[in-house]
Amino acid sequence: MQELKARFPDKAEATILAEPDTSYDVLVQTMDAVRAARTSRSHVDLFPEISIGDAPVATGAPARSGRAS
Repeated sequence: MQELKARFPDKAEATILAEPDTSYDVLVQTMDAVRAARTSRSHVDLFPEISIGDAPVATGAPARSGRAS
């Protein structure tokens, strides 16, 4: 996250997309890691404006009819 912040220093927002089976604990830990970093000397804001959403549902290949055209 610190490398991303270095590449985009003016950005404050981030979006986290969670899958349906993502535990609440993992979601909170991820939000904490995205929001800020602790160094040996200080606390550094990374992306404090976090939005949460549902990850896109993966779909399989389109169904084929068994007929030749």
